[in-house]
Amino acid sequence: MIADGITWFVGKVVEYMSEPYQSWDAFVNAATLGIRMFFQLESRFSWIYFVASFLIGIGVYAFERRKRNLGDGVSLARFIFPREVWGHPSAIVDYKFVAIDMTIKSLTYGPMFSGMTLLFYKAAFYVSQSTWLGFVSPIHPDPIMVAFVALLVGDFGVFFGHYLAHKVPLFWIFHQIHHSAEVLTPVTVYRAHPIDGLLSSVVIAIVTALAAVTYTTTSGFPVGDLTILGVNAFTFLLYMTGAHLRHSHIWLSYGPIASWIFQSPAQHQIHHSKDPKHWDKNFGFMFSIWDALFGSLYIPREKESLQLGIAHANSEDFSTVSKLYALPVVKAARYILGKQEVTTVTIGEVSAKRD
Repeated sequence: MIADGITWFVGKVVEYMSEPYQSWDAFVNAATLGIRMFFQLESRFSWIYFVASFLIGIGVYAFERRKRNLGDGVSLARFIFPREVWGHPSAIVDYKFVAIDMTIKSLTYGPMFSGMTLLFYKAAFYVSQSTWLGFVSPIHPDPIMVAFVALLVGDFGVFFGHYLAHKVPLFWIFHQIHHSAEVLTPVTVYRAHPIDGLLSSVVIAIVTALAAVTYTTTSGFPVGDLTILGVNAFTFLLYMTGAHLRHSHIWLSYGPIASWIFQSPAQHQIHHSKDPKHWDKNFGFMFSIWDALFGSLYIPREKESLQLGIAHANSEDFSTVSKLYALPVVKAARYILGKQEVTTVTIGEVSAKRD
């Protein structure tokens, strides 16, 4: 039975990864994903979410102008699109890396990532039928409550995957690629090594699949989504309320009270800071409650000046697309072979050669 399950799982992985090559239309569809995502509401890169963040950025600009926190002559265009951010060498590397990685991802491992939760869900459901879950009397919870709990579980999965990416040395080797960005733009969210993406996807998939299969086997119903225009309602609301500002230079804090519940863009920018007091803080995605429970919540009292990147790291290690792909693999191999140490107590010390 176990052998059959493993065979099924591997077969599904191969099926997902070969999906772009099932037909010419499938190949073209995958190859053009990076372009089409701007017009798909279910994609975080949909144009409507960028427009929403831009409009919120205009609001931040107006507020800062009214408070006279901006220097003379700082126009709206200069405020939102400063050349020193969007034209920074680190940002240029982002653009190149993301363009290349999205093409590779859509033609290779992307379909597998998108099907990861379903794979683990089916595997967990198969196991559950031979455990106590298969004999529990059905319950009938409220659909809205189910959707909200599903949101909490999914958000915790993202948090926990991110937390492990910082705390497990081997995981951090790959996750540091994202943190090596010296400036933040909305493109930076996709500055992630494929193995980092794989590890994160597996953690999120396991957490959400276990929760989903528990619900399904005890209620007899699949987990459903609350939707807006065919998109998960919570995801839609998140990106319509300025999620892209998380990876940007525009400071937007939710204040000392709401920041205990929701992660503001300012809190995520702090997560990218080199300052020791900001190391390993604010791992959360949508909610702050997980950081509060894990002791990693940091709520700024006022606007802070941030220097971004990895403290004590050699910026040359992250200066080209080829280095972003290759160096983590080399470092991971050296770590596994015992030739390199990786410190994850803080985000600052990335790696140190053993004597």
